[in-house]
Amino acid sequence: MPFAPRIRKEILHVLDHFIIPALEAQAVNLLMVAPPFDFSAVEHEVIRKAPIADRPYAPLQVDEKWFDEMVMSTSTPSFVFAYEGVCYERTGITTATAQALDEEIRPSVNGLTVLKLEAPALLCYPAYMLRSLGVPRPENKQADGRAMNLRLQKNRLLVALNRRGPIEEIVQHPLEIESPLIAQMNEMAIELMRSQSQHRIARYQYLAMMLALRDYIQTHRPSIPNSAWVRPEIYLPTDAGSLTPRNRELCFGVIEYIIANLHRPLSLQGLATRFGVSRVHLNGLFQQAHGTTLMRYITRMRIEAAKQMLSDNSERIGDIAMLVGFANANSFCTLFHRHTGLTPGEYRRQSKTQ
Repeated sequence: MPFAPRIRKEILHVLDHFIIPALEAQAVNLLMVAPPFDFSAVEHEVIRKAPIADRPYAPLQVDEKWFDEMVMSTSTPSFVFAYEGVCYERTGITTATAQALDEEIRPSVNGLTVLKLEAPALLCYPAYMLRSLGVPRPENKQADGRAMNLRLQKNRLLVALNRRGPIEEIVQHPLEIESPLIAQMNEMAIELMRSQSQHRIARYQYLAMMLALRDYIQTHRPSIPNSAWVRPEIYLPTDAGSLTPRNRELCFGVIEYIIANLHRPLSLQGLATRFGVSRVHLNGLFQQAHGTTLMRYITRMRIEAAKQMLSDNSERIGDIAMLVGFANANSFCTLFHRHTGLTPGEYRRQSKTQ
């Protein structure tokens, strides 16, 4: 499985020097984004009174996105641990979620609130609560904070670091922690946070969970989920409207599989067999939807993923080659130069200066 040694080292540093000491000192503000929404522990401002209208689910997106409000909703719990500086978070609720509440709670529920999180602070988002997208927010022009993000997915936990700057938000690719124990500890902490009277115990629970997380990262080689490497505008079909509904579904399914398995060997025959179609049909489908063959499409995805990694973190070029599915660093550098006109090192230096 692919892993990321430098990302792992940076997360361990944050755990040891910021998060664990703050939890040991019981100095962390805990906030739960759940109705009836008690944000009295931090500075906050209601920026939209009415709940946000629901939007249709978009294919190939793990999250439902509301681009005009710069917030999203997920089907899994997530957390933001502000460990340095000041971070701003938009939180809120959709119309459908608000209507599911008891009638006496509904009038007090606002659509969108911005929270000022002064480190150390931990914000918990249960499933289907709106949260900020990874884009600049107008309220944080003077803020420069750092946070650890955690997202719970069944028995897995995605852990990433990000920086909330005055111009942009930089998110590091997440490590994928496959530990049922840590996932269960996280779920228990959420339940404790739901009751204000249990927050002291919840801090100890989060301390135990973070200690378990540190131990796991120290003793395992966590992988990076490939879906974090490629942006939607890169992998969505350029001409999906010309496909029949059945072929569109097939195309999306193949793309999802490719994204999740970029680090593995992929072939036209193997993908055709997996999806129960002929090589000719599958290749023709990609020609129609993307204007290129399936194997060239896979190479393009790998190059785009590598570009993201070169821009976003300090992984070694040899490690990046392995993480995006190239047999060795030499073949990766050759193909990268052919597609971009730059070596991976040149591309990294150029991206840092832009």
